[in-house]
Amino acid sequence: MNISETDIRQIQDRQQTVEQIQGQVDKLIKGLIPARLFKAATIDEGIERISREERPRYISLYNTAKDNITIEKFVPASGEATRMFKFLFEFLDRYEPGPVSLDEFLERPENLDLKRFHQEKAILPFFKEVLKKCHDCYGEINSNDEGMDLKNFVHTMLDHDKLNLSHLPKGLIPFHSYPDGNRTPFEEHLYEAGIYAASNAKVKLHFTISERHRDLFTKKYEQVLPALHDMFHLEYSITFSYQDKSTDTVAITPENELFRNKDGSLLFRRSGHGALLHNLNSIDADLVFIKNIDNVVSKSHVYELSEYKSMLAGYLIDVQNKTFDYLKSLHHEDTGVKADLDEILNFGKKTLNI
Repeated sequence: MNISETDIRQIQDRQQTVEQIQGQVDKLIKGLIPARLFKAATIDEGIERISREERPRYISLYNTAKDNITIEKFVPASGEATRMFKFLFEFLDRYEPGPVSLDEFLERPENLDLKRFHQEKAILPFFKEVLKKCHDCYGEINSNDEGMDLKNFVHTMLDHDKLNLSHLPKGLIPFHSYPDGNRTPFEEHLYEAGIYAASNAKVKLHFTISERHRDLFTKKYEQVLPALHDMFHLEYSITFSYQDKSTDTVAITPENELFRNKDGSLLFRRSGHGALLHNLNSIDADLVFIKNIDNVVSKSHVYELSEYKSMLAGYLIDVQNKTFDYLKSLHHEDTGVKADLDEILNFGKKTLNI
C-alpha cells in the first residue's frame, strides 16, 4: 500500500490511522470471514409470535406508559436516490433510438425494471411535474419516436439542470400521491410519528442525513410543520446528525491499489447503516423507534402500522418490566422472595435469546 505524507494528513483529518486503512484494504482484498450459522430462526426459536389475543394488552401497556417515558424516532436518511435510479442511468447509456426499437429493447431480460417503469410511470407521484418540465425542455412529445420520448422523460427526471431527482436524498423524493398533494418519505415519517410516537404532547425525531442536504430537509420541515400542528396539536422537535467520517472506508482499484480522485487524493466512501451506531448511541431516550427513511406506508395503512408499532413497544416494556423484576428477586430486593432460578433461566433463553 503506497501512502504519501499528503495521504497520511488526509487520513488523520478524518480521525483515522494508517493501520486502520491497511485493515480496510486487507478486508477488501481478502474478503470477510463468513459467519457460521447455528440454524435458521423460526417461530419460538429466535422469533416470537404475538397472538391476536395478546395484542390489545401490549398496545394498552404502551399507551399507559408512554407519557411516563421519553420516546424518540431514529431515522437513517442519508441515502441518495442514485442507486434507486441505477437502471435508468443504464438505459440512458445503452439505448440509442433507431437501430433497435424501444419495444425490442424493453423485452430483453435485463430490462424488466425499465419495462415496468415505462408501463407504469404515469402513476409516479412526480409524473405530471416531469411531464411539464419535459415539455418545457424538449417541446411536444412525439409519439412516433417512443424511444426518444422515454429518453427525454428520463433525462428530465435525472439531469442536474432539470429536476435533478437522482441527486436528491431519497427522503425528499415524492413517494406517495394524495388528492391534497404529494408526500415525501421525510413527511410520511413526521406524520407517522405523530400517531404513535408522542409522549406528553411532544414528538421527537432524529434523522441522520448527508451534511450537504441539511438545508433541503430543514426547508421541507418548515413547509410541513403548520399542517402537522393542525392535524395532531403536538409539539414537534427534530434533530439531525451526520455519519461520522471516521467510519468511512477507502476504495481500491481492480489492481488492488488505493483508488484516487482526479486531484490525487484518496477516495473515501460512506459505510453502511452499521456505522450509525455512534449516532444511535447519542440518543437520550427511554424508547427509540428505528425505521429507515424509505420504509414508509401510505396514509391508508398508517393507523394499522401504528397498532403494530404500539404492540411491539408494549412487548418491549413488558420484557423490560419482567427483567427488572427478576433482577430484583435475584438480590431479594423489595419482595424478599427468593428467585425461581429455573423460571429466570427459561426467560433468559426463550425471551432474551441468551
